[in-house]
Amino acid sequence: LEELKSVSSRQDMQKQSTDKELSSAREELHATAAELKAARKTAASESIVLHEQVEVAKAETRRVQDDLTLAQANHDTIRLELANRESDLNGLKAALEESHASQAAEL
Repeated sequence: LEELKSVSSRQDMQKQSTDKELSSAREELHATAAELKAARKTAASESIVLHEQVEVAKAETRRVQDDLTLAQANHDTIRLELANRESDLNGLKAALEESHASQAAEL
């Protein structure tokens, strides 16, 4: 009878120990699940922020590209104007030289 009591007492202690370990494991599981949920929320928020930053950067890149295209067009226009003015200047120089030659021939 004493031996049965001893075995029963040991089993009760083992059961209590197992119950404590199981309870502790459940608490850790719940804590880990909460941490995971928080980490997912944080990651989702960071992902949204990064996506917004990418969209802003894309818009800025498009704006800079448009500015560059406009600057290139302005550059081309200025070069064309310069070429036209150089052509006009060369024509005026030729006319002036012709006028000088004509005046020299009259003298």
